[in-house]
Amino acid sequence: MDLQLLFDSVGSATLAMILVTGVLATGGACHLAFQVREQKLLQAFTPICLLPSFVALLATLNSVITGISIQLQSPQSDLQISTTTRLLMHATPLLVGLAASVPALVLTCFSRFVIIYRDIHAESDESQLADSGDEPNLITPTEQITRDADEYLAKLVRPR
Repeated sequence: MDLQLLFDSVGSATLAMILVTGVLATGGACHLAFQVREQKLLQAFTPICLLPSFVALLATLNSVITGISIQLQSPQSDLQISTTTRLLMHATPLLVGLAASVPALVLTCFSRFVIIYRDIHAESDESQLADSGDEPNLITPTEQITRDADEYLAKLVRPR
């Protein structure tokens, strides 16, 4: 597709808004994926990744409503738009919005998968280490705290 045709069919302001929201969503997803690495934050950020698609949907709805009102106000013989042109005019912003949303969505979902996968395997590795330890009676930290507290109370209560 020619770049000028893209600007003409989508509109430069709409295209700029879609691309800016796509870049911001991808930047936010990169920050959360590589710096923060929290599964809950990535899960909460996933709907924000769809913001470029939402902007494109609003632009498409505006375009459809405007196109319908123009055709209703003009005589039939003056304005004949082919169905292919109409489809191009109305579907192109949606395609651009979806394309702008995809990198942020893929990054967010893949990062969530990696974090969950890493946590699952870390737990299984810890359980394997606990099962194959040299001491047969390994105690957990809560059991150790309880045991220490009981010993301390026994020393306090013991008659002199």
